[in-house]
Amino acid sequence: DGAANLGAEQDDFRHAAVPIIMMFLLFVMVMTAAPALLTTTLEEKTNKVSEFLISAVTPFQLMMGKVLGAIGTSIVLAALYLGAGAGFAAYYGVLDQIPVTLYLWFFFFLALSVMIYGSACVAIGSVCSEIRDAQSLMMPVTLMIMIPVFLWQPVLQAPAGTFARAATFFPPATPILLLLRNSIPPGLPAWELALGVAVCVAFMTFTVWAAAKIFRIGILAQGQTPSIAKMISWLLSK
Repeated sequence: DGAANLGAEQDDFRHAAVPIIMMFLLFVMVMTAAPALLTTTLEEKTNKVSEFLISAVTPFQLMMGKVLGAIGTSIVLAALYLGAGAGFAAYYGVLDQIPVTLYLWFFFFLALSVMIYGSACVAIGSVCSEIRDAQSLMMPVTLMIMIPVFLWQPVLQAPAGTFARAATFFPPATPILLLLRNSIPPGLPAWELALGVAVCVAFMTFTVWAAAKIFRIGILAQGQTPSIAKMISWLLSK
């Protein structure tokens, strides 16, 4: 009859609650794993344990062993949280609204995030001799991790907007924001998801390469005041 029809009622659980829970759980897992890597690396260097470990394995193997261990721990811990969440969702009859692929994407982006920020924290821990020095160098890494927390509201309100796309392809924020946007129905286009994954993998590769170069020198360096300029010089050294 020419009258306007009302649109379908939006499911707030699927459109808001699930993306927010997934994003903040990923953020908590990264904030749990990355600083712990910095602390353990610093303790091993201070106690001279790292010198014995370097005699048995290469610096890169030592660094990657730490990061991969953190990834495994994060995945197990996240699986427990997600399992509990799935139990609550099943109890309230909304479990069918959470696609299984969303869990797989969560673990994928969790592994990439811990690899990125964990390797950076290991590098910072290797150049420091005291915890107060590590705290000052950790500030830029913490700010990069916090970027998605500052941006999630406008991204959630307009997930297909220009601002959301631009923020997503800023590499430090890509894993968390990509998971947030892909969790909002109907999800991201295949090309945008593939491009985001490529950006994540490229940034992760660069971060691991840079952290390995700094770790190789910093883990055995003693009596030097750590600074960002010194880390850059080690990064550029052959």
